[in-house]
Amino acid sequence: MPLNKTLGPDGFPAEFFKATWDILGSEISLSVLNFFQASFMPTSLNSTSLVLIPKRPGAEELKDFRPIACLNTLYKIITKLLSERIKLVLPSLVLSNQTAFVKDRLLLENVLLASEVMQGYHREGISSRITLKVDISKAFDSVRWDFLLSVLQAYKFPSSFITWIRSCVCSPSFSVSINGVTSGYFKGKTGLRQGDPLSPILFVLIMNVLSFMLNKAALEGHYGYHPGCEDLQLTHLCFADDLLIFLEGSERSLRGVFSVLSDFEKMSGLGINLQKTSMFCQGLDGASLDNIKTLFNLEASSLPVRYLGLPLSSKKLSIADCDPLLIQIQKKLDSWTNKLLSFAGRLTLLSSVISGIVGFWTSAFILPKKVIKRINSLSSSFLWHGKTGISAGAKVAWNLLSSPKIEGGLGIKDIVSWNNASALKLIWMLFFRAGSIWVAWIRRRYVSNSSFWALNDKNYSYS
Repeated sequence: MPLNKTLGPDGFPAEFFKATWDILGSEISLSVLNFFQASFMPTSLNSTSLVLIPKRPGAEELKDFRPIACLNTLYKIITKLLSERIKLVLPSLVLSNQTAFVKDRLLLENVLLASEVMQGYHREGISSRITLKVDISKAFDSVRWDFLLSVLQAYKFPSSFITWIRSCVCSPSFSVSINGVTSGYFKGKTGLRQGDPLSPILFVLIMNVLSFMLNKAALEGHYGYHPGCEDLQLTHLCFADDLLIFLEGSERSLRGVFSVLSDFEKMSGLGINLQKTSMFCQGLDGASLDNIKTLFNLEASSLPVRYLGLPLSSKKLSIADCDPLLIQIQKKLDSWTNKLLSFAGRLTLLSSVISGIVGFWTSAFILPKKVIKRINSLSSSFLWHGKTGISAGAKVAWNLLSSPKIEGGLGIKDIVSWNNASALKLIWMLFFRAGSIWVAWIRRRYVSNSSFWALNDKNYSYS
């Protein structure tokens, strides 16, 4: 169990159970075993404290707060065991369109493939196409329990296993914690609790139903495939509730997609938020676009846009696309400026936090040289002076500091080397990764019967 988590209603964190395991271990084991034998979850064990976190400064209305569910540690031990069992079969159940919480599937595959599909959206004179970036309203909180149990039955989970999940998911009680004081008591009627180890796994299984529905609707001709996607029968990409839908650019296709989404909402309780749903289109004439915007209450958005924390663009990554990365690093460094950190403290933050932020971007894209130079300049200024904006005064060249400690450096990751290694990992995936839609796309579109090493196109998603 992870440590340093918010306490549940019983007030006992995971650290307490670990520290007292010699005394309480047998009792805890018996409690867990009793649940699996009796399929009974005591009300006190499944009670939940809701802590309201403001979404913005000065929040006053209920909609401006985000409820965080704090669960009992013993309950989470039980659901952790159940979730680990489901994870064993998840890769065989969940379509490859979904990359969240499934072993050996990567978030960056979604970003890379989405970049490939949307390549050329800036060009004129191309065939009509639409990409929907769908926002699912209150995703975890809206799941219908009867639908969840029906999905588990359809996946042919054992009846005893479904009973265990019903006992955990369908019997919660809630109290609201305001300023540290817990008050109120009410039963839950729908939804999955964030913080429950079971919730993300069950949510992925539910979203997999939508994946099947979208694929089936396209096969039956209810909407057209996005140009370039028909060979792979690619209709959408999912990362938990982050949903991209690719389709032919026409009113008929949009009607088909929204019909699927409406049917899914009726079954599962998961509806879309049109105000936060984005539409990207190209190749449509002005009259068709105006008609679509009026009929479906959608506005045409422009690229680049943030997708899963990375820029999604129709062109190769530019310096301007990296502005969010530079801003994020600048804010991090500025927030540490007044903390009177020692040289060793600043080095640790650069080696862990900043390297982690940069590493996330380099795992998917080759960063422009000017961006790398700017990151190194910010890092050097912070390391030597405790703040950014001072270019002079470095006692040792940055390329020496980026050397391994065994070679006399400080072990700070060299961005160029790390970027090249990440690109090589993606190339390795092209040869040895089976089941990845991104790999299948690259092989079919670019490699085909030729050799990968003979390719010289610079516009691939990984270039």
